[in-house]
Amino acid sequence: MAQRDYILRMFEEMSRVLAQIIYHQQIKDYAAAHDLLDEQLKQTLGMSSDFLHSLSDETLLAMLTTLDTLNVEKCWLVATLLKAEGDLFADEKDEDRSYYSYLKACNLFLEALHEQHLNKEIEPVPEIEELYEKLNEYELPLRTRQLLFWYFEYTGRYNQAVDLLFEILESASTDELGNIEELEEILEEGEAFYTRLLGKSDASLEIAHLSRDEISEGVTRLHQFSL
Repeated sequence: MAQRDYILRMFEEMSRVLAQIIYHQQIKDYAAAHDLLDEQLKQTLGMSSDFLHSLSDETLLAMLTTLDTLNVEKCWLVATLLKAEGDLFADEKDEDRSYYSYLKACNLFLEALHEQHLNKEIEPVPEIEELYEKLNEYELPLRTRQLLFWYFEYTGRYNQAVDLLFEILESASTDELGNIEELEEILEEGEAFYTRLLGKSDASLEIAHLSRDEISEGVTRLHQFSL
């Protein structure tokens, strides 16, 4: 109960800070907006924005994990702040820094969602939808694409999941994947995905604009990567 109250207070405090950040953004006082955001990151995670961006996603997730369990609430808080930071940089026409803030935010939102709903149907998440729109023109890191592949499947957008699966397989070299075992792991995920698709009703496939003939063609195409 005490932990829940603490998390609620953190969200309430962050909501107030975000309102102030948006106000300063609107009046173009970007320095004040960044100072507020930086202070909130220090209170939430104990580190500044610059230090946070110096960390790999794996290290950041490890810092948000205790006893092999991701702190989903804190992960979501940090992601929300990073998204706000990306909006600030975008408003300042700093495309590079906005990209990295948006990417880190998107990854954290997806990791938190994945932790809670590994194999469950979910509704689309507005924050992720907005960030995907902002990042869609870029070639995203492998882990981000894998998380989006999972996200598209479990939000019922099987056609987008199919496109992303083959994008991963076609564009990822063994150097990017690290080793052949990782490629085989992605192929196994693809096989499991198509097995689940074959078990879907015709109605759910129709909603996703995917036919059984397209599924059969996809299975054949997937097997070609195993040769």
